[in-house]
Formats: sequence, structure tokens, C-alpha cells
Amino acid sequence: TVSKTIDCNDLNLESIYNNKEFKGSLSPILIKIISQILSTEKYRHLNSYCDGESVHIYKNIDFGVALNLGSGLKVGVIRNSNKNKLEKIENEFISLIDKYIDGKLLIEDIKDPTIILTDLTESKIEHFSPLISKNNSLMIGLSGEKKGIQVLTISFDHRVTDGLEVSNFMNEIIKNLNETLFKVDEKSCFKCLKSIEEDNELDGPGLISIFNNGKVKLICKNCLTGW
Repeated sequence: TVSKTIDCNDLNLESIYNNKEFKGSLSPILIKIISQILSTEKYRHLNSYCDGESVHIYKNIDFGVALNLGSGLKVGVIRNSNKNKLEKIENEFISLIDKYIDGKLLIEDIKDPTIILTDLTESKIEHFSPLISKNNSLMIGLSGEKKGIQVLTISFDHRVTDGLEVSNFMNEIIKNLNETLFKVDEKSCFKCLKSIEEDNELDGPGLISIFNNGKVKLICKNCLTGW
């Protein structure tokens, strides 16, 4: 396994989603970004499995999500996740959750994931090592505190890849996350996204420049004082 921390305090995990159920969650956008990277020629061989003799590369990316909401662990599958927009990934994710709760998951809903994500951020554990399932080469684990410091972990089959390649793969995931989610208007508070104009309309004192994670950013008084 390889692991790396992600500071979600600097990421926009609110307005990016259409469904309120995913506000503050990394899972849907991770599914989208990882699927896109796996569809590139450089990393497509990681969407695969090894039978002991040969590595078999899947044609489609069917992303599994671990579900355990009281009726045992099941893995729901989002089909062709690399071809789906984020909103469709959200909707299919919610559909799988609803089917799980209602006891209506079909074989097609859980059959043959090519890669799996286990998100344990609701449990607030710091780290775990996800086990690779049969007919997979990668298992993605997410832990830590939702909306705070999270840990991305990737377990991999050493017959297919190695630690250096998976480390580069992980760095590319995080780079894409930052590029996708850290898109704050330079004239807005980097935490709540309130603009200078909105602050003026509320008779606020304006925004303050601070040095954060090696970058100069703007922050409003409420966020600065922890309100």
C-alpha cells in the first residue's frame, strides 16, 4: 500500500456537487478523477487483474463503492464511470445506496467491479489498509476526518505494478483534485467563497490577506475568527 494526506480544508467540496448528500465528501469526485486517469494509456493497465499467469486489462471502468449501512458489506458498481459526468456519478451512487437500504440490489448492481473505493471517513479513523478483491489490481481507501485532513490509501497487486508507479498515480490523482476543486476566485474568501462584493453588501470589514500553505489567500473575518 501507499498513502498520502489531503488537506480538504482548502478544497471546494460544497458547491461542486448537485446532491446535498455528498457535500463535504471526496468520494464522487475521486471516482470521476481516478476513472479519467485510468482511461489514459499511461495507467489503463492498472484497471485489470492478474490470474497468476497473465494480466488481464478491462475494456470498461466499472467503479465499485463499498456499502455497509447495516445489512452487511456489499459493493455497488457505477458502470463506465470514466464516461460519466460528475452529476451522473452522484445519481448512480445515490441509487445504489437507496437499493442497498431497501434490499433491492440486483446482481447487475454488484457484479464485476474493476476497481473499488472504501470510504471510512464517517468513522473518523486515521488510516487503514484496504484488501484487494478478487479480479482487481487496485483498492482505494479513504480515511481521516470529513472536510478536514483525509488520507488516501491505495493497495496494489505487485504482480501488476509497483510502489513507484502507484505513488506517481496517487500524486496525479491529488494534483487533479487540487486543480478541479481549488478554484477559488482571487477576490473571494478561500474558505467560505464569499466575494468582496458580498462582504461589502453585508457591511463587512473586507477580506484579509494571509499566507496559507505557501500561497497568499484572502479570508473573511468570520472564517479567520472561526465563526
